[in-house]
Amino acid sequence: MTAPLHLVRLGIDAQKLYAFARRSRAAAREFDEGYAVHALFAALFDHGAPEDARVAPKPFHIISSAGRKLEVLGYASLDHRALAERATTFADPLAWDAGCDLETMASKPMPTRFESGTQLGFSVRACPIRRIAKRGPMTRDRAEVDAFLAKSWEVGPDVPLDRQDVYGAWLGEELAKEGAATLVETAMASFQLGQLHRRSHGEERKGHRTERPDVTFEGVLEVKDGTAFGRRLARGVGRHRAFGFGMLLLRPAPRS
Repeated sequence: MTAPLHLVRLGIDAQKLYAFARRSRAAAREFDEGYAVHALFAALFDHGAPEDARVAPKPFHIISSAGRKLEVLGYASLDHRALAERATTFADPLAWDAGCDLETMASKPMPTRFESGTQLGFSVRACPIRRIAKRGPMTRDRAEVDAFLAKSWEVGPDVPLDRQDVYGAWLGEELAKEGAATLVETAMASFQLGQLHRRSHGEERKGHRTERPDVTFEGVLEVKDGTAFGRRLARGVGRHRAFGFGMLLLRPAPRS
């Protein structure tokens, strides 16, 4: 049986989120909005939960961060009522007072199976990276590398490459996993090299920052396997899905 999927929308007080990140040591010297939301969701909805019982929205997407309030969309297995009840019962007190407005949280059920051949418009903020063997200046095996750099090292310095084409090919591979969907068309709506904050595992939990590509794609996809695409929608595309990347936002496809 396919697990249920809900699209959840909630607001977060930006100043209280910043204070929570500092108090919970989820922030380094520079504030990482995506990492802070990830830490808040974990403490609010999954505090004390084993890995197989976690329900915090993932992937999620910060749709607006202007002014005092952040608006966040996310996919979750529970609806907003069940999420609010879970937070009321189990949340870390620091997270409970961190400015997440549970009273105005809303949700709707999402399809978990799509008809094969259906075309859907989409947008997604993604981090197009690859894990590669030792190559170029990389000294660690299976290191995370910008997909554009990885392709450049593969073809050599004399072969010209278009960044949009390389990233588009990466996205097409992600959508095609398990035969879920094919990419009909896509374009980069935005691109930047962003600094991501992460903490290592273990007792010390040292913070470190890495530079990664931050790309927003818009386009059209075609569903090939409806059940597999439902799983891809729930999972998201690419890596760093728990930190604000990889959430496929669907829209009607334009008429041909």
